[in-house]
Amino acid sequence: NDVMAFSRGGFLIGVYGMERQLAKFARVFRALPAIRFKTIDSGNPAVTMRTQTFRGKDYVYAVNVTSNKQRVRIPCGAKDIVTGAAVSEAQLLGPYELKGFIVPLK
Repeated sequence: NDVMAFSRGGFLIGVYGMERQLAKFARVFRALPAIRFKTIDSGNPAVTMRTQTFRGKDYVYAVNVTSNKQRVRIPCGAKDIVTGAAVSEAQLLGPYELKGFIVPLK
C-alpha cells in the first residue's frame, strides 16, 4: 500500500538534524497525489516502480529499496514531478532515493 502521509510528534530525536537529507524526498513525496498506485515492472528488482492516473495526468514514481545506487528506465517523455523539467529515460537512483515523474498519457 502507498503511504498517504508522514507525521512525527512527541519524539524529539526522530529526524532532527536530518532535514537537509530528507528535503529532496519530502519534495517528491508531497508532489505525488495522495492516492493508491499500482506496481509496474521496473526491470530492476531493487527498484519499486508504481503508477496511477489522476486528474488527467499519469504519475510514476520509482524508489530504490537498497543501500546501493540502482539504474532504472522510465517511460519516454517523462517530466520531473517537482521541477517539470524533461528527464532522460535512463535514471540513476541513489540509496533509498525516491523520484517522481509525470508521463504522457497513453
